[in-house]
Amino acid sequence: MNFETFPVLKTERFILRQMLIEDAPAVFEIFSDADVTKDIGEDPFRSIEQAEGLINFMNNLFNENKSIRWGII
Repeated sequence: MNFETFPVLKTERFILRQMLIEDAPAVFEIFSDADVTKDIGEDPFRSIEQAEGLINFMNNLFNENKSIRWGII
């Protein structure tokens, strides 16, 4: 399925939206926890730049119509 714009899904409790570079500190906080990354075969993040890279990677996959990953707010 191809989307022209990133779909936003809203409920009473949360919003699913595209991850933004401004979300990097929150992404870093999550992915720097070894308990979070142990089951996905990745080492914990050690820098905010890794979080920014993940956000850019996921957004590029969307732009290429290959994948979609929402941020949960």
